Amino acid sequence: MPTIHQFVPTLLKSDAVGSHVLEIAKVFEANGIESEIFVNQPQDDHVGIAHLYSDYPKIRRDGDILLYHVASASPMADFLASRKERIMIDYHNITPAHFFRGWDDRTSDILDLARMQLQRLSDITSFAMADSEFNRSELDELGFSETAVVPILFGQDNVLTNTSPIPNGTRADHAGKGPTWLFVGRITPCKAQHNLIAAFAAYRSTYAKNARLILVGKPSPQSYFDALGSLVEELGVADSVMLTNGVSAQQLQAYYVEADVFVSLSEHEGFCVPLLEAMHQGLPIVALASSAVPETLGNSGLLLERSDPFEVAAAVNLILTDTQVRSELLGRSRTRMSELSLEKSTQSLLSALRQASVIPGA
Repeated sequence: MPTIHQFVPTLLKSDAVGSHVLEIAKVFEANGIESEIFVNQPQDDHVGIAHLYSDYPKIRRDGDILLYHVASASPMADFLASRKERIMIDYHNITPAHFFRGWDDRTSDILDLARMQLQRLSDITSFAMADSEFNRSELDELGFSETAVVPILFGQDNVLTNTSPIPNGTRADHAGKGPTWLFVGRITPCKAQHNLIAAFAAYRSTYAKNARLILVGKPSPQSYFDALGSLVEELGVADSVMLTNGVSAQQLQAYYVEADVFVSLSEHEGFCVPLLEAMHQGLPIVALASSAVPETLGNSGLLLERSDPFEVAAAVNLILTDTQVRSELLGRSRTRMSELSLEKSTQSLLSALRQASVIPGA
């Protein structure tokens, strides 16, 4: 069997990409593939798990394969571009820079650099994997010659695997607080929380004046977060919108228990893990049909073609008041979750490695 070393700029166990990397390491070990993980800067909790990427030449052997996880700009990309070993990539999506222009020009420039680095790697990459067909199509446009879709592999530190689904009929008692909307994701322009707040305001004025909206995520950038604070004041919903920061897995679970519906008007997603978290927790979903969202969600939620506030409000009202629609969607969610299970994603990974002639065919 070959040796396949994974290179990931940042390794966070609770992060979707970090979990994916660690699960891939387990798959490699189970299939007799030698492997180490290399990062930009090892952290205390990386002891025995990850190494500084610039130390790789000290352990290299002929025949090594280097698998690079791409999501942003990194000096690691230039390091790998200079190597003679066989290069593979796993593409987790790079947010288009225009979403940040005017909000955070530095981040916008970094994202432009990331796409340039990815383009450069297209000439030397022998095989590329992507989390979704949406991401894979971007690789095709950039000239990657051989590609495959391998959905995210979820590990034990994820809400999908370390919590039990909430049984039907056992959601939190809101004690008269009204329907609760939830969205989970970085508070950032591409996630379009501004459109979500506008839709929520329309819902409050039309259907339920005591409704609440919980937005879970870290601000990126702060200027966008501050603008959302001004928006909720302007729309008169400041008393019913909760803007959180980063939360623990336990806190996140509590918000899922508290919610009645998951609403996403995000305009750019390479996969969108929170959709699976919502399905796992038995939440009905209303989502804008953008980027990879329709692919991840399948037919297990209400997909909208635009973010018109009153259309979104009407869709949420339907899903919360029509028990037949809600029950059917939740049943489809359980089916979709099984299609994206760890076991099936692992099989997709092994199939891709066979396609790349890294491991023998079955």
